[in-house]
Amino acid sequence: MALAAYALTTLAQAKTELGVTVSTHDAVLEWPIDTVSSAAAEYCERSLHYQTAIAEKVAGFGGQLLYVSVTPIVAITSIELLPSSLSAAGTGTTYAASSYTIRNAAAGIIFRLDGFQ
Repeated sequence: MALAAYALTTLAQAKTELGVTVSTHDAVLEWPIDTVSSAAAEYCERSLHYQTAIAEKVAGFGGQLLYVSVTPIVAITSIELLPSSLSAAGTGTTYAASSYTIRNAAAGIIFRLDGFQ
């Protein structure tokens, strides 16, 4: 059994902290690491591990602020306005990167003066 991608520590780090030097019970140690990592994320209502290349669909409602759920925002590759039919993903309009800014990275807020229509 390997640790889940969302594990908040490594097996090696846990073994060091516990003073374990053998690999006989690695699977036994992996279970609580995964369980506690999952419980912590559920309690905080957010992912606690670093993630890359996340594509998220959020409603814009035409306002100047766009709220994403995966935080903190480290960088934005692109923001695309999808047509009214969500089944036609990838055929919308992409906003110029210069037209929006990250207003609050920790809260997941993006600002665009002309709004997200």
